[in-house]
Amino acid sequence: MKKSLIFGAALLALGFVSCDEENTLGIPQVNPQGTVLESNGVSVDLGAALTGSELNLNNYKDGVIPVIKLVSADELYGGSVFFTMQLADNENFDNATTLDVTDGSVSTQAWDDYFRSTLGRGPKAKPMYVRFLGYADVDGQLIRIGNTDTYFASKSVTVTPIPMDFTIESAYYLIGTINGWGLNNSYPMKHSDSDVYDDPVFSITVKISEEEAAGGWWWKIAPQTAVDNADWAAVAGPTVDGDTSLEGKLIVGEGAQAGCIKQAGEYLMSINMEALTYKFEKVLTLYTPGNSNGWSQANSQRLTFNADKGMYMGFAHLNGEFKFSDQDNWDGTNYGNGGADGALSTDGGAGNLNAPVDGLYWLTVNTANLTYTATLITSLGVIGDMNGWGAQEAMTPSADFLTWTGDVTFGAGNGWKFRMNDDWGINLGGTESNLTLDGANCPSPGDGTYTVTLDLSTVPYTYKAVKK
Repeated sequence: MKKSLIFGAALLALGFVSCDEENTLGIPQVNPQGTVLESNGVSVDLGAALTGSELNLNNYKDGVIPVIKLVSADELYGGSVFFTMQLADNENFDNATTLDVTDGSVSTQAWDDYFRSTLGRGPKAKPMYVRFLGYADVDGQLIRIGNTDTYFASKSVTVTPIPMDFTIESAYYLIGTINGWGLNNSYPMKHSDSDVYDDPVFSITVKISEEEAAGGWWWKIAPQTAVDNADWAAVAGPTVDGDTSLEGKLIVGEGAQAGCIKQAGEYLMSINMEALTYKFEKVLTLYTPGNSNGWSQANSQRLTFNADKGMYMGFAHLNGEFKFSDQDNWDGTNYGNGGADGALSTDGGAGNLNAPVDGLYWLTVNTANLTYTATLITSLGVIGDMNGWGAQEAMTPSADFLTWTGDVTFGAGNGWKFRMNDDWGINLGGTESNLTLDGANCPSPGDGTYTVTLDLSTVPYTYKAVKK
């Protein structure tokens, strides 16, 4: 004999209820009825929200989502049957979370929170996977129905998340003195390949001359829609007109003013369109002209000043003789051979430095005490959770050693880094658009095998991960 049973309020709240010949879950009936799924004497239907191939969380944002409906269960399972739902961003259920099922429903907020934490904060619909675990009260003891491999109503569904309470556009442009106040796309800000909601930072490098600084170098930010629609009311800027601060808050639309920089120099300007902030960071640079780049500062790799370390640092392709220069020409201070290993001289007649092997070097320069180091990079690879933080997975360099590629298999949630010379002395971490020395772990691009490309030709260092 089979009896229809009632869901318990929650798995761990053991307030069991008696058997009933009618299903009283209050779950809306689906017509036509979906396929009944049976396992070990328990029959269930999918709840109303999961009968189709798509689920829009916005339809349930004020409450709960009906996900499963108990049809019947054998007497063996006693007076109450309980379910929990496993929710994952991949079909292997790696990195899955478990949601409580109450009266056949799960929390909309809990589902949306998991979507955001694993699939990003963008508004696009993405595939997700669900399955259910059953439990029953047998003689007063709560037991798993079936065994550790028994799941009910497994399926995939394309889920649309609840939109964030802010909007980030696909592109932003710098306007002002730099382009004669044209509302156009002449100076696009750089962005990583990540969704703009996962990485809301855009940046651009600008040079402000002494003449421009003296007269005031003015700026605002134009989003893509402002450029497309010639809409000055949609631009962004600081809260005070003529604000000379190098960092502060942004306003988008009405009330946005123009900022004004009055200090000459090269700056990395960045904006965070989630936090609505801006920042100008003065770029202190050393160039590496030499044999490998035709003795051209413009074609050489740049070292940037690391305030924490008190020195200039970075990668460069070197092949034989070279020097360090603090300007993009020979008019500034040039650093040559100081007469001893690791020593520098600013004497105009100082000889050239020497890199004996054609290759990629990690360089550090202390201009205060006139010393430098040059470490040849003999290997470069990816290391992280996917390989147990053991041996790095080797990457292959380009002819100029500035681009490295390799195929890497990631799991969901894996953290990882780039490591040089099979040693932690030189490693890069961070985001796709900004890798730094000893930076935070890079996030997993998702389950699967990816071609990873590391670009060390310009600062900041960047990478891309493209699924095969």
